[in-house]
Amino acid sequence: MKLIKLIDRLNILGKPFLIIYLFSMIIYPYLKGGWDYLHAVWHTWQTLNVGVLAFLSSLVAFNISKYNAENQRERELVAATSFLPQALSDMCSHFTACAQILSKAWDRPRRSGIVIPVTTTVEAFPEINDSVKSVFSECIRHGSPVIGTHLAEILKKLQISDSRISGLHEKMTSTTNHVSRAEVQTLLFYLAELQSLVNATFPFARSEEEFNAPSLDLDEFVTGYLNLSLRSDIVDGMREYTKQRLERKSA
Repeated sequence: MKLIKLIDRLNILGKPFLIIYLFSMIIYPYLKGGWDYLHAVWHTWQTLNVGVLAFLSSLVAFNISKYNAENQRERELVAATSFLPQALSDMCSHFTACAQILSKAWDRPRRSGIVIPVTTTVEAFPEINDSVKSVFSECIRHGSPVIGTHLAEILKKLQISDSRISGLHEKMTSTTNHVSRAEVQTLLFYLAELQSLVNATFPFARSEEEFNAPSLDLDEFVTGYLNLSLRSDIVDGMREYTKQRLERKSA
């Protein structure tokens, strides 16, 4: 990547230099004195001309290397993204499993805004498959900066979300800890955000369109809640909460 950036800079600097060189060493001498004067100029400045030709040949070689590197990167990206749709689907399944934990927390009995702990059978916390992270890592490595940043953001938010939901999951197995509705709403909000970001990635993963960084609005969050298989009463309860969160964020 650093070599490609260096070659791009050399190309940018080389273009005006090449124009000046062609004018000074070919066009102007020919217009002033014809072929004889042009030959005399080249004879006088032959050391400079050798250096310029060596520089141009090196620049051509660098551009060939850049072309080959870009082709290799594109092939590796195609190979990596071929597994991305399945990785995204696995991630969605993980989100749905996490949403079921939050749904149970939503239904816990409450008094004065605080959930009263009750003895409840809680399944083991769902762990996401390491292969999903591996596919994301390869796509980040070989993808453009835009898609790489987007996928890295999903992984970062996923780790934070899993850590928080895992902590709530542990609370639900205890009869001494309390879980507030506000905590559940916050975790559902971030989980729906993750779901929405993944939804926006599917067209790129399926090679249906170029990737554009999403700007999430209320409708996309609501779609995210529905994709999490949440009940309609939870979705309705989250709609106003989400609207207020987005308004505060935009303000």
